[in-house]
Amino acid sequence: MSSTASLLVLALAGLLLVTFPGLCAGTAAAHHRPNGNQCHPSGSLEGPSTGHICGECCKPGHLYPKYQCSSPVTKNTRAVMTLNNFEEGGDGGDPSECDGKYHYNTERVVALSTGWYNHGKRCGKNIRISAKGRSVLAKVVDECDSLHGCDKPHAFQPPCEPNIVDASQAVWDALDITGDGVGDYPITWTDPADLLAAGPSRLPAAGLPHRTAGPPSSREPGLPLAEVSPGEPAVAASPSQPPRHWLASAPPDLQINAHSSLLTTSHSNTITKMSSTASLLVLALAGLLLVTFPGLCAGTAAAHHRPNGNQCHPSGSLEGPSTGHICGECCKPGHLYPKYQCSPPVTKSTRAVMTLNNFEEGGDGGDPSECDGKYHYNTERVVALSTGWYNHGKRCGKNIRISAKGRSVLAKVVDECDSLHGCDKPHAFQPPCEPNIVDASQAVWDALDITGDEVGDYPITWSDA
Repeated sequence: MSSTASLLVLALAGLLLVTFPGLCAGTAAAHHRPNGNQCHPSGSLEGPSTGHICGECCKPGHLYPKYQCSSPVTKNTRAVMTLNNFEEGGDGGDPSECDGKYHYNTERVVALSTGWYNHGKRCGKNIRISAKGRSVLAKVVDECDSLHGCDKPHAFQPPCEPNIVDASQAVWDALDITGDGVGDYPITWTDPADLLAAGPSRLPAAGLPHRTAGPPSSREPGLPLAEVSPGEPAVAASPSQPPRHWLASAPPDLQINAHSSLLTTSHSNTITKMSSTASLLVLALAGLLLVTFPGLCAGTAAAHHRPNGNQCHPSGSLEGPSTGHICGECCKPGHLYPKYQCSPPVTKSTRAVMTLNNFEEGGDGGDPSECDGKYHYNTERVVALSTGWYNHGKRCGKNIRISAKGRSVLAKVVDECDSLHGCDKPHAFQPPCEPNIVDASQAVWDALDITGDEVGDYPITWSDA
């Protein structure tokens, strides 16, 4: 083998060895990276086995999305404003995170979702909230926790969505939002001018490592930005930068030119005399890396979508329409709803939440059933399953056994409870289903002797018949 060929083979092998870990890491990181201005769920939290009685409290068996991030803060940041009682004994739970105190509802104070709260960096600062042609300043005193919930410190409520400004009554009054408008209202907000001087930035959430910011042309699209101090030069992050420990362990006379990817050596005679056996080994190594690289990286990325044990994590989120449809369970403007591609594994006793569905024409089931294109009477024992369990229609027309309260009943699968789409007419303007739903007709509820206030959401187990 010529010295030139040997150099090229060594360069190829070295380049693959150096960049392989970084490239795979970049592939996996892309699955967690927010898409544009969106903030996707980072996991889910299951409601407690026993519920706490309140209208907005976590329900047993239900899954609630968790968010480490929030959307980028700009001069006109879109959000949903909710109503909070910051007084002792109110729905705010514990004292405010910023100062450890309760606050009167006559004060203009707010709590921000975890990403916007940003480790308390906005504590005590004012934000400007705008709605209905008005604007008002309100002080940040608390975090609307997007990572934890369903316990006493969080008033037994689910984790906050990532785009929430939880405001006192005084803020609502100042914006002249009254009556039915109070509770959930689309707004925009911004930081004072000094925080926006460096331009919009994505603030890292609690527990996330800071990354150095760079101009859009010099960084990977969608890569989260860390805060940049005024006057501080921004440098591009390099997820595939060669690790220094590899270079340190290389022979002293071996140098890598990062711009040309060529290798030089002061001992050309040694390489020229390299045996044919060694050359073949180097070639085999290079070939092995080239063949296995795509598969290994694919495996790394796939691991980020793989359910952790029995859990099924959200795969993204769906924003409610700009104008709401009037119904109790319909999607609300500006709210984010998690999407799921998976469902928990099916066993002999699969835990689920049974909900009530009207499969008749004009009912809350929306379009005809997916399996047979027909509507079904509520006297039939039929169900719809979450997308993962529906499994591309493979359970269509088959019976499943549902158990609850010491009883069991067979019910036929006729439809999908869509966990990926929603908030439109084909889905009766309702959000995507959670991944652990058995949506059953009234006949199934009757057969299980579940009546009265228990009808609507009930923990069950099921299995294939």
